[in-house]
Amino acid sequence: MKVRVFLDTNVFIYAFEFPHSNSMKIIELLNQAEVEAVTSDRVLREV
Repeated sequence: MKVRVFLDTNVFIYAFEFPHSNSMKIIELLNQAEVEAVTSDRVLREV
């Protein structure tokens, strides 16, 4: 079972603004299917 992580608005913003941040590392793990993301409609609207 993959690790599930909750992605807050800040993760998306920091990943976009700071490509060498931990937030971008999380997005990269998500893209590589190493982790499973969980978020909410509210977070998606904020982004």
